[in-house]
Amino acid sequence: MKKRIISALVTGLFMLSTAVITTPSTISPLSNTASAAVYGNWTYDNLSDGTIRVTDYSVNNVSTLTIPRTISGKTVTEIGGGFLSGNRNITKVNLPYDLKTIHFGAFRDCSNLSYVTFSNTSTLLDVKYTSFFGTPYLDDPNLDNPTTSTVVLGKVLISYHNTNANQNVTIESFGAKAIGSCVFFGKSNIKSLNLKNVVRICEYGVFGCSGLTTITNSESLNDVSDAAFSSSDLVRFKGTDFEEDLVSLKARTLLKQWGITPNYNMDNLQKYTMVQKIAEKFKTYYTYDSSIPYAEQESAASLIFGKGTCKGISLSFWTLLKQAGFKADDLRGCGNFAHAWNIIKIYDKWYYLDMTSYICGDTGRFLINSSELIAHDSSATNGFSVCYCDKTDGSNRDSSFNFYICTAIRGDLNGDGYVNSTDKNLLKNYLSNGTISPSTNIVNADLNRDAKVDFEDLALFA
Repeated sequence: MKKRIISALVTGLFMLSTAVITTPSTISPLSNTASAAVYGNWTYDNLSDGTIRVTDYSVNNVSTLTIPRTISGKTVTEIGGGFLSGNRNITKVNLPYDLKTIHFGAFRDCSNLSYVTFSNTSTLLDVKYTSFFGTPYLDDPNLDNPTTSTVVLGKVLISYHNTNANQNVTIESFGAKAIGSCVFFGKSNIKSLNLKNVVRICEYGVFGCSGLTTITNSESLNDVSDAAFSSSDLVRFKGTDFEEDLVSLKARTLLKQWGITPNYNMDNLQKYTMVQKIAEKFKTYYTYDSSIPYAEQESAASLIFGKGTCKGISLSFWTLLKQAGFKADDLRGCGNFAHAWNIIKIYDKWYYLDMTSYICGDTGRFLINSSELIAHDSSATNGFSVCYCDKTDGSNRDSSFNFYICTAIRGDLNGDGYVNSTDKNLLKNYLSNGTISPSTNIVNADLNRDAKVDFEDLALFA
């Protein structure tokens, strides 16, 4: 296979062109505005991390353009969306070593752009959708064998042309650590992908190839765009290690975005506080959508796309709870109670979480016990069994999991089996100074079942 990985080593040859534009290694802006800065023919943005995004070059009739490594002493790390889009004069672009991101359509439809020079030791990992669409750079008719050529920019595989049947593709063999947008879209000849040392998967249809059945060595992934998949792609990998990698990655990403740090050594009050925060964030992230097929809710698609019904909700929330450090399960009822919900262990007791109700505005099924569940759901009668459960205690999936394992008494904060003035004083102390003894069950203090513990609950004590 002929690989076209263009290195900065050829820059000197390109600079012999009479149309080359050169710039000093460091340039200073002539003016600044709130939205952009200008130096000569360059327009750029000052980014919050102290680096530069170039957004425009005002001269159109040039054939070779060298983008500077620094502007005003700041490193150029990004090329803005639509930067040279539609320019028919440009044939060569020399990219700066420190470039990190090329945004959407930066060089789209530059119909004569055939050469891009860039150091193959650069760490560029983010080439956005359509950045080089419509350019000879992606599909050069002058290549000896264009059907077996690849294009790697920095560390990103941005084009793959091999049309041979039953391809087993190892991304690392191209010197790439990231897969660009739409690289394999529509290529039914791809049978398997080896993702060894691949750390990033960019957006839009990366896995849109109907023949792909196997993905291996995906442990190094730490950044996957939601837009990299269609839901059908994810369903295809249901039950595989790759699906588990993706759903765990998405859960970690969401928790980080929400400011939640996983903790596997939480005390009970920390557990209570954290599950409340996760639930509130989850409610704004996940959308109840009855149009989503059940098959898609069984896969990573549910958490990644944030849409589904009770099954997808319970699986997604369970994944977040596990990633955060909880002992938790997703449960599904049978017969008249064909519903899915969660169960979580706090204060050595299991509590039910009906997150479907929660995200739809009903907090009355948040951390409830067995009798409370029955009170809310008349179809859940005494003696009913759960037909599905993933046990977190190391045992296998078990259809005999006791539906009524939660027997905690609402209001019994000290666990003596009674609700009295002692429990009331424990709650009063908590509300006054924010501290409780390790054995005080603050979950049971939520007497009005509004998913929080406050003075309204204190007023309900006799």
